[in-house]
Amino acid sequence: MAVVASETYTAVSAPVQFAAVRAFEDVPEMTHYLATARWILASLAQACHTRLAAAGAVLGAPQGGFYLFPDFERLRPGLARAGMECAAVMCRRLLEDTEVAILPGSDFGRPANELTARLALVDFDGARDGGGRHPGRA
Repeated sequence: MAVVASETYTAVSAPVQFAAVRAFEDVPEMTHYLATARWILASLAQACHTRLAAAGAVLGAPQGGFYLFPDFERLRPGLARAGMECAAVMCRRLLEDTEVAILPGSDFGRPANELTARLALVDFDGARDGGGRHPGRA
């Protein structure tokens, strides 16, 4: 019975296999969607990088993906005056004050006293005008 069970637990189920085959087919709608998503993410990553760097954060230029990992160490004196001695507090205050959620670098193995954070470029819908609130939020 263990041999039969191992095949059940280690093999990808038929419905998932059929879905994967469909996902990898050359469908014009999917090709367009992926190209648009890549363009949006690249534009968003570049805009976030530019703003973070202008504010004094140190971070590598985006090269794909949908994460940035800024280092705010150069801003430590000002952040400390505002009561933000570590990234966890900085991230919590950012969420409370601006509704922007980022995760402290300590969640990814960085030292707890380091002022690094991970920013994921995932909360967008392409319809925001840039000056207003996110559609669907009060």
